[in-house]
Amino acid sequence: MNHITGWLCQVQASAKHVIGWLCLAIASVKQAITIAKHVIGWLCLAIARVKQAVAIAKHIIGWLYQVRTRVKHTSQL
Repeated sequence: MNHITGWLCQVQASAKHVIGWLCLAIASVKQAITIAKHVIGWLCLAIARVKQAVAIAKHIIGWLYQVRTRVKHTSQL
């Protein structure tokens, strides 16, 4: 009987060990997902900033082109 009880205790300890590793693995996956969400968020923010910078640059280029056109037109008079 002691042999069976000892074996059952070993099985229980092994099961607890496996469950512990599974919980650790699940926590690691959750952490990786959270980090990935943060990285995606930062990338989206960076893309939005680049788009905003491009829009501002286009606006400035358009304004400079208008100024250049007016200067050319004025100098021809």
